[in-house]
Amino acid sequence: LPSFAQASTLSYRDCIEANKLKNNVRSSSFSGGFDVVGRIVRLGINVRRDKQFEVGSLVAALLMNGGGHAKYARVHRDDLISVPDSLAPEDVICIMASYTTAYHAIENGKKKGVPLTGATVLVTDAGSPVGLACIELAQLEGAKIVAVSHRRFKDEICGMNVWKWFQTDDKKSWEVILGKIDVVIETRGHHQFDESCNSMHPAGVIVCTMNTSMGPSVDEDGYVSSVLKSQWKSLKARYMWDQIISIDLFDLYTKDPQLYKKSVRYLLHRLGSGDFNPLISDRLSINSVPWSFKSTASGKYCGNIVCTPWAVEDVPEKKLQTKASF
Repeated sequence: LPSFAQASTLSYRDCIEANKLKNNVRSSSFSGGFDVVGRIVRLGINVRRDKQFEVGSLVAALLMNGGGHAKYARVHRDDLISVPDSLAPEDVICIMASYTTAYHAIENGKKKGVPLTGATVLVTDAGSPVGLACIELAQLEGAKIVAVSHRRFKDEICGMNVWKWFQTDDKKSWEVILGKIDVVIETRGHHQFDESCNSMHPAGVIVCTMNTSMGPSVDEDGYVSSVLKSQWKSLKARYMWDQIISIDLFDLYTKDPQLYKKSVRYLLHRLGSGDFNPLISDRLSINSVPWSFKSTASGKYCGNIVCTPWAVEDVPEKKLQTKASF
């Protein structure tokens, strides 16, 4: 089903693929954007026959191989998720790119499905899109949030009324929470796990978003680095496996697409009810994307970077004549 792309994302995964393109590792036909929201412009014969979708319907999809930055995307009907017209595509893309990962992180942090009401939840890299979504979702369950991030994100995070905030390299603050955290949402796949492990209560759990958050722990081939692998083996030796849970949205989508789609529909319902307020750090048109790779890769943005590929151009003419640097 070809659809016109109205919103996509710019993520660290896009930066990796752009670097492959720069080094001639990937085909020049590659288009970034691993999530897309748009309207159907044409239907296949079988889809027209069963009337499951209509031309003009607003839909969303996870694109395993990218393509959200293209003007049109061809998606199988089984991979499409219907989106209510009342929702803004920019907010929907935040649900797809950040909140779905955060939702599964929170759900995996529960014991026997018991809500996190009163639990102390630590969120690392809390200024990232997934980190901010984790804070919001955990607060809706009544959890006490300890947020850890770079100093530049302090005002935004503290504005969310978290219980505690401290800077990532604040060793004294890490010592204060030693052994007191019920659930750790570890979004820093490229950092040491020692601090998170030490902060965890003996009966606690660590949920690591791993490749989903696409930090620099993923090399150019898209695999976890050897350093992270060695850390993971060390963790296995030091802790029970049932205390450390690894989730990856692409793995979930591959293994259980229906569960993935159900979780997205649930989150879209909550979005429509006004329960979420996605933070959008920047909006980019297609020609603005190359200039934002460096800031995206270094984690300078607080919140989601939404790409509205075919919006009115916002890059100065003279800037377009200069070669982009990834």
